[in-house]
Amino acid sequence: MAGPARADLHVPAGSVEVRVGSASAVEITIDASHPDDFDVDHVGDSVSVRPTSRWRTRSRTVRVTAVVPPATDVEITSGSADAHL
Repeated sequence: MAGPARADLHVPAGSVEVRVGSASAVEITIDASHPDDFDVDHVGDSVSVRPTSRWRTRSRTVRVTAVVPPATDVEITSGSADAHL
């Protein structure tokens, strides 16, 4: 990451954990029965995690872990997820 990083994490249900890591990288882990139901996009210094149109929240949860550089701007959007910062 060249400048201040940004992470937009959109998790419909489950949990999100954000930890501080290296100043030069963002690491995203998706623990779900169908992790391919999420899009992870990287543009410049921004990373986003979003469910695809295939995602159905009924009886499904996901755990997203983001390891981000210090001073990263993090936005978490969820209908029903626990957030741990």
